[in-house]
Amino acid sequence: MDIQKLLQTLTGNPASGAAMGGLAGSVLGNVLTGRGGGKKMLKYGGLAAIGYVAYQAWQKSQAAKTAGPGQPAATAAWTPPPARAAIPASFDLEAGANASNALRVVQAMVAASKADGVVDASERDRVFEKLREADLSQADQDEVLRLLTQPMDMEGVVRGVDSRELALEIYAASVFVVAPTSRAERAYLDLLAARLGLDANLTQQVEQGVEAMARQSP
Repeated sequence: MDIQKLLQTLTGNPASGAAMGGLAGSVLGNVLTGRGGGKKMLKYGGLAAIGYVAYQAWQKSQAAKTAGPGQPAATAAWTPPPARAAIPASFDLEAGANASNALRVVQAMVAASKADGVVDASERDRVFEKLREADLSQADQDEVLRLLTQPMDMEGVVRGVDSRELALEIYAASVFVVAPTSRAERAYLDLLAARLGLDANLTQQVEQGVEAMARQSP
């Protein structure tokens, strides 16, 4: 399986030649278009924004833990994602070395988009159209179809997550997709956080970051 090509197919726009940085026009973008949070995410830069929110949430959570008793943590306001160089390598989902983690994050986004149990025919048709434009082997095309059409699989999302960075990125990606949440989606996020071992402080920081980006989005 060619992970880089799968990522480019899922998150790139064949018409513009865009790579993982943007989702508009991509296979994944077409899956997310009908979702409240997904629409906004197309403006954030895609995977780069997920890594940034996860990193900032980690920083703010650590600052809250080290603040003195009764003292508020001194944390900066949320701002739009900076250049990639300003994000530690472990949170850079556009780096080639993190391709496997990036694919896991994409898997999480697809799963979150199914949290309300609705994947309509128009969404499937948009996916199939984009796949026809992609230059993939039959095996890789089958893998993309499996990822996008299989039932929502929480076990598949959380299985083998072996770092706090990836856990945060998976949760951030899921929040981006479902926000604002329905009751079913809220339940999905709560269960996901528990399965990933993320405490309330971390998840709160992630959700505040997504909300801040929503306010700043044009």
